[in-house]
Amino acid sequence: MVHRMLLRHVPAPPLDAFVDCLWASERGPMPHARERNLPTGRADLVIALQQTHLNRFASVDELHGRRFAGGIVQGPQQLPFFRDTAEPSCVVGVHFRAGGAWALLGLPLNELADSAMTPDDLWGAEAAHLRERLQSLPDARSRLCRLEAWLLSRLQRARSHDADAPVAWALKAFEAHPDRSVADVRQALGWSPQRFITEFSQRVGLAPKRYLRIARFQRVLQAAAHGTRIDWAALAAAEGYADQAHLVREFRSFSGLTPSRYQPIAPDQAQHVAEKSSRPGMHPTATLQGR
Repeated sequence: MVHRMLLRHVPAPPLDAFVDCLWASERGPMPHARERNLPTGRADLVIALQQTHLNRFASVDELHGRRFAGGIVQGPQQLPFFRDTAEPSCVVGVHFRAGGAWALLGLPLNELADSAMTPDDLWGAEAAHLRERLQSLPDARSRLCRLEAWLLSRLQRARSHDADAPVAWALKAFEAHPDRSVADVRQALGWSPQRFITEFSQRVGLAPKRYLRIARFQRVLQAAAHGTRIDWAALAAAEGYADQAHLVREFRSFSGLTPSRYQPIAPDQAQHVAEKSSRPGMHPTATLQGR
């Protein structure tokens, strides 16, 4: 049986308006070589505490991928990526709210969409000091408390958030009424189409319509991950797809899978799908360590 510990923590106000959750993971080698990570439309920070770097792959059989020393700062993704799971891992992470990473990362999120960098590239010596401090702490809970304090400090040093209010309002409007149109929300703000796209993309990382498509895909994932027998036609109708075929096309577009092939590693980890390499002779430990 694989040893695995996953601890999640919701930060206190005011940080909770920017961060969905902080988490810590510690595990032994997994029986599957890699995991497919499905797009959430959100930014993420992952800090490696045991391994020296994290690897990300564009396909399940890619041998080398990209190496990120010390951790990874990842913008909103529109396609799945793959990570190693065959080696032991100890990491902590931050899953930002939509629009929340803009203040804490210090750069427009559209510059990081479908891309990633190391924490050192973004924050320099401050990131290295944070990683060393986290490594020195004895357990996951104390690491998450320290990470929360660091994020709160960054938030307090960040620029004023007044300019974020219109986009934050738009995100809440879309969340409260998923069927509300982009044009309706834009007109309620009194913005031109170009201004709405520009402001939204800078703070969220994706254009409004693309963000809403991924948000809808995520709702489908959550329903599928917690269900046993899924009525895909009924789910398609409930989520506003034209029909079941439309849902299947969107599902394949964002996951690379058909709905019938989707099987998350756990109901509370809907974005993670176990994968086995199909490359002949490829051994899981032939690739470099990852999260």
